[in-house]
Amino acid sequence: MTVWARAHGAVSSLAKSSIPFLPRVRLTIPSTGPTMRNCCAYSTAGALSGWSRWWSPARLAKMPYRGPMSWAGQYRGLFMLKLIPASQNDVPMIRSLYERAFPANERRPLGPLLNDTTGHSKVLAAYCEGGFCGFVCILEWSDIVHIIYFAVEEDLRGHGLGSEILQAVHRDNLHKRVIVDIEEPDSSVPNNKERIKRKAFYMHNGYAETEIRYNWLGTDYVILSHGGNMTDEEFGQFWDALSVAMPGSEDY
Repeated sequence: MTVWARAHGAVSSLAKSSIPFLPRVRLTIPSTGPTMRNCCAYSTAGALSGWSRWWSPARLAKMPYRGPMSWAGQYRGLFMLKLIPASQNDVPMIRSLYERAFPANERRPLGPLLNDTTGHSKVLAAYCEGGFCGFVCILEWSDIVHIIYFAVEEDLRGHGLGSEILQAVHRDNLHKRVIVDIEEPDSSVPNNKERIKRKAFYMHNGYAETEIRYNWLGTDYVILSHGGNMTDEEFGQFWDALSVAMPGSEDY
């Protein structure tokens, strides 16, 4: 069976409507029934070799057929990705990943975020091909969206999924500034390589460094912003307003 990249379900019709600036790549895969129709392939030649391992025939053969893809849904380019408000069923998986991804001194109770009724926080669960793959925790006020926790399952890292989730957040918050705080790179600390890598990840996804810097629990942080710059004064106003609108949010 010959399948064109970006095809899923109704292959021929979707192949004709492929996004122009992503060249299609033809894959020839043994036809093993309906499961083989659940196919998505990365179409940039430079990364095809890496993605051939991810979307291998063996992996595709294990995927259940879920019907034709809806273009009105949460299609995110390289993945069949859904970013949805967390439900009670998602909480155990989110908590488990949260505890593995963040050191104890950086973790705060997730309950206030999950049970918030003010509308100023969100906990979003990410699903890729039907399986849980990560989460994002957000605080919001006015035109500012602050990502406070963001993690991807360990065995799914390194394939661009984190960037896809981040871009989904951007698309869901058009005309807003999305900010994130990261540890400031410092050659004197043992995890400096990780700090540099984390900063490069966000810069690659369209973030820019701001003037905002602060020290928390002995560690220096810097704020990166997407969708517009932010001043130190605006950052202070964000937390002042949020602490009134959502009591307890200042703990994050």
